[in-house]
Amino acid sequence: MDIFKNELTILWEVVCPRCGSEILNKNGKYRGRQRFICLDCGLSFTTYSRSILDSTKLTPKHWEIIIESIINNEKLESISKKTSISVISLSKIRRKILDELYSLSRYNFVLNKYYYNPFDTSTIFIPNKDKGTIYYHEYNKSMVIACIEYHKDLFISNAYLKKDFNILMSDINYSKLQFISASESTNFIAISYLENLLYFLKQYRGIKKELLSKYCNFYDFQKNLCKEELINLIINQIGRYKKKK
Repeated sequence: MDIFKNELTILWEVVCPRCGSEILNKNGKYRGRQRFICLDCGLSFTTYSRSILDSTKLTPKHWEIIIESIINNEKLESISKKTSISVISLSKIRRKILDELYSLSRYNFVLNKYYYNPFDTSTIFIPNKDKGTIYYHEYNKSMVIACIEYHKDLFISNAYLKKDFNILMSDINYSKLQFISASESTNFIAISYLENLLYFLKQYRGIKKELLSKYCNFYDFQKNLCKEELINLIINQIGRYKKKK
């Protein structure tokens, strides 16, 4: 399975990644890949430039194994044995994947549909909108896991410090939002979503509280996308990050 084939074709189609020019000359090879030079802006590049494979010593095969293993929720020690890459390096890669996926989270967008500030003319709150519901579970002494329905029987999740969640519950500007504990809910689909999420989180021991929302978001993407879609999303997101660099 060549998970990078489509990325290289779609991203570049052999045009300059800096100025978009198609006026190029071949300029030798780098790590077995054809290098080009742009005759408009002078940039030298390969089709890997500013993609997930740029500025890395890892081979495409390494990336394939790492991304698929992370999606399969394998332990870093297991991935390390397969790739001969240190657990520390793999931890940084997993963190980068979580960060990039979290930038796509729609949780706050959905939540803000139920927010109303009469003094804020930019509010997207609709006064006659049906009530929304947040289902929540106390994860530990300091954290709360919550999920909210964004389409029929489809949920997205988030993690809160207890004090922040209590503020959210008491905020008068969320008058169209109701909060239901998973232990008191009769919505079996929401309860099942939270239970499966909690089981997923238990696979990762000692998640730092500041990362808990990112693991929740990772779970959401796993539930709502097929494996191939998630792989392509991860590749494209990290590629976009490298373009910014």
